Amino acid sequence: MEHPLLAPHIAASHQGAVIIARVIEPTGRIAQKHSHNRGQVVCAFNGVMVIQLAQGAWLLPPRYLLWLPPHQPHRLQSLTHTVPGIALYIRRHACLRLPQQPCILPLSSLLQAALQRVLTWDEQRLDAQQQRLAAVILDEIVTLPPTRLALAYPSDPRLQRIACALTQTAADPRSAEAWAHVVGLSRRTLSRRFVQETGMHFTAWRQRLRLLQALPLLAHGDAVTAVALQLGYTNISAFITLFRRQFGITPGQYRQQCEGALSPTSSRR
Repeated sequence: MEHPLLAPHIAASHQGAVIIARVIEPTGRIAQKHSHNRGQVVCAFNGVMVIQLAQGAWLLPPRYLLWLPPHQPHRLQSLTHTVPGIALYIRRHACLRLPQQPCILPLSSLLQAALQRVLTWDEQRLDAQQQRLAAVILDEIVTLPPTRLALAYPSDPRLQRIACALTQTAADPRSAEAWAHVVGLSRRTLSRRFVQETGMHFTAWRQRLRLLQALPLLAHGDAVTAVALQLGYTNISAFITLFRRQFGITPGQYRQQCEGALSPTSSRR
């Protein structure tokens, strides 16, 4: 089934600077490529989504925001399991302070608390008090620095087959040569195509994917050792070192930050 996160007539509405929608993305759901008159912010509480843009395809992990300027063609797909989240649609004039290109932004503590309150709201049309909090949310988003977290997703169907399989089972130990045989490519062609489409060699791409896959597991409260083993790391210290190098904090620190974080049900009254 293909459909955008919010009905087009609502997303194009002139009612208020910000329209907010609670989102539940079923596993494998693919939205038809579309765009909005408004800017769009998407936050997934857990699970992993793929965003397909003119610039390529990115993976969006939990506790990060996707920013899409107005009129930016895009398509979203949930990969791991049903993905609950929230989407904000921002009127064009209010987007002038935000980046002119799509990017991924970190979820700050202030924004997390504000979105926690938003999850208690029942209506998409905001009253005066809700509009004030929506303005605070917008002000906070403006201050967030874009991250280098985006992991390019290949467009070649053969490479997509590999990427999808690894997204489903990140611990799969098969080498680039083994995967090349599976999809009918030579190892050299696979390596060259991966660099062309993602900017990374296959091994580095899989390493980044595993680290991104660690985020929802840690956010769920899984133990660091269990997460490392589930993702195919036999050396726990190596996993911790790589995680800290990528995200600036240890897996244990990230797990602690996620305690009491956003969830689709914990904020309901």
